[in-house]
Amino acid sequence: MAPYENEEDFRMEPKDYVRKINVLGIRKLSKTKVRSCSDAKNLLKEVRNMQKGLRQIKKEINFEIKTIRLEYKEKSATAGTGSASFVRLLGKKGAARSMRASAKRRVAQERDRRIIPYEELKMKIDDMILKMDQLKLQLEQYTQKEKEKVIKV
Repeated sequence: MAPYENEEDFRMEPKDYVRKINVLGIRKLSKTKVRSCSDAKNLLKEVRNMQKGLRQIKKEINFEIKTIRLEYKEKSATAGTGSASFVRLLGKKGAARSMRASAKRRVAQERDRRIIPYEELKMKIDDMILKMDQLKLQLEQYTQKEKEKVIKV
């Protein structure tokens, strides 16, 4: 368990991660115009820094997912044990097993419902990183062409 009284107070929701992504300034990339080689180099540095930020956020999301899975692993281990024991005392052995299984399935479904938004956000981050890789390639090609123009003159 965490050293905090209430872990939920320190857990970040997907919307909090979206805010962190917006702070990186990714939206301004589409509005940026490159007019010179130095503009391209500066933009290239910005893109690299944004990618670092996205990778860091992705690590935080992965940690969040691991934390949720661990929390539900503990819940799943004890799911349905109390009521199943009571049913077993009444002599319905198969019913007790069925109750435990359905309780564990409910816990797994709840876990998956909580994890899905984080997984979707990770996929969006991966997509952003790939698009930035394409942009970096274009910027590198632009700077290379500009250097070749300077060398020919």
